[in-house]
Amino acid sequence: MTYKTHFNLNALIGTYNIDNDYEQFKRFEFVEKLGTYLDLKGAHVLELGPASGQMTEILASRCKQVTAVDGSSEFIEIAKQQVKESKNVEFIESYFEDFETDKKFDLVVMHHILEHIEHPVPLLE
Repeated sequence: MTYKTHFNLNALIGTYNIDNDYEQFKRFEFVEKLGTYLDLKGAHVLELGPASGQMTEILASRCKQVTAVDGSSEFIEIAKQQVKESKNVEFIESYFEDFETDKKFDLVVMHHILEHIEHPVPLLE
């Protein structure tokens, strides 16, 4: 599903503004609700767009394994610092449209992602 247009995602870092108390509360609330549908302790999670790693840290504390994919090398470095104590997180630098894996996941998390995707339907497929 590769597209020819790739944007400089590192340029988004200065515009990212969702690390506040309200957003953090919503992250915790979201993960708590997920726990009513899925045994998170044994879950392998694919997180598309970890950004600053706030959601990644919550997922890592509750899930077995988190694979976090981001097209921004700078966001990955920021997220790595956020979860530096977690041993169950793997970071992969890749545009979502180019990401390929043979791994199976119990859960896919895309928090504040689709609005940044030029062609979201093929990604969801």
